[in-house]
Amino acid sequence: MKDVKATDFYETKRMVRIGEDERSYLLDFYAPIAGLSAIALFNALYEEGDNGGDCRLHESLFKKFQLSAGEFFHALEVLEALGLVKTYYMDGKGVHYFVYATYGPKEPSDFLNDVLLKGTLTKYVGKEEVARLAKKYKTPSIMKDFVDVSYSFQDVFHPDYADPAYAIEKVVPTIGNKKSALKTGFDMTALFALLEQEGIQESDFSKQERKDLERYGALYALSPEGMKDLLLHSYHEERKIGERLDFKALVNGANDLEQFPYLQEASTKSELNSDSVMAEKIRMMEKTSPRKWLSLVQDGRPLGQNDQRVINHLFVEMRLPSGVVNALCEYVLERNDNVLDYWKCDELASALNRVGVKTARDAMDYLNSRRSKKKKNGSYRKKDEVQEEEVVAKNEAKDAPKEDEKEIADDISAMLDSIYNK
Repeated sequence: MKDVKATDFYETKRMVRIGEDERSYLLDFYAPIAGLSAIALFNALYEEGDNGGDCRLHESLFKKFQLSAGEFFHALEVLEALGLVKTYYMDGKGVHYFVYATYGPKEPSDFLNDVLLKGTLTKYVGKEEVARLAKKYKTPSIMKDFVDVSYSFQDVFHPDYADPAYAIEKVVPTIGNKKSALKTGFDMTALFALLEQEGIQESDFSKQERKDLERYGALYALSPEGMKDLLLHSYHEERKIGERLDFKALVNGANDLEQFPYLQEASTKSELNSDSVMAEKIRMMEKTSPRKWLSLVQDGRPLGQNDQRVINHLFVEMRLPSGVVNALCEYVLERNDNVLDYWKCDELASALNRVGVKTARDAMDYLNSRRSKKKKNGSYRKKDEVQEEEVVAKNEAKDAPKEDEKEIADDISAMLDSIYNK
């Protein structure tokens, strides 16, 4: 998706019809991953898909459902990643227009056979809950002594296929149970190009093996080079097609990233287009883990013990989302001479939790609003420091010149360029 403003137009398209069963699938399989707020947004967009193609301003959607722009962006991003929504965009002479196409959830059997989706669900709810869901949606079996004696279509209707009524004609496509394909982001073309250099062809794998390779690559954020190296250790050419890959060995290798430090991609570059440098930066914050973000900010150098302690506190103990942690750390570094002060981060994290900030965009809006209030915006001090030092810090902050917006944008551009060029 692109950066959305309240004044941009949108409309929704209902690509499938969903019933009570599909709504149960959303709650059982998708809500633990996406969160209830994202599922609520999906339901809202789905219901609006029956409005006959009316276009509206995003402002009306934000007001109706009490959403901030950041909350909307985060929820929609998750829905897109899970294949529940596709976003289309058109710029009509300065008028920005979005179309949100809603799709149905996967059937339980398809979901549980998708290693990427099942693995992510297991990460959130655990193996026992996944096993319970599999049992809940298990297809009933008929005892083996019973024989199917049902009439067939031919037995009842005796169709004459020479009749013109059965001629194949092009029909108008209608709404069905079509599912949106899940975009994994793993480059299979690059992988097979590398494997060809090792004498292994794409045709040496079954369709299911190719599908699983792509999902494992995305699941563990592997580069094509990293997947190739893992695959060569788990590939058995002497076996028949469909049984040549030992996925257990491949997964064990992927889990042992310390043994293969070159496996993961060197950087995380957002695949989304953007109208502004700041919007692109926010997207990167949302997509990058706090440890990796801080490492990228300091040119890939390892983090110090204090930085690791701060991130663990914010992410594990304070339970802030990754994007919020990244925005908070950058704010403190920017205002504190590149020192990640534990106590200031803790103080601001508590404030962010109290106001319910969940996205990087909302975190930046909240933190930047503090600058104009002149509340301890100088060099950050621990609470047990002497009063005289606090007074000096306040005076320095009052005398400091305001930052020029162009300089800020230039700094952001330079940082993004350094990250992308790695």
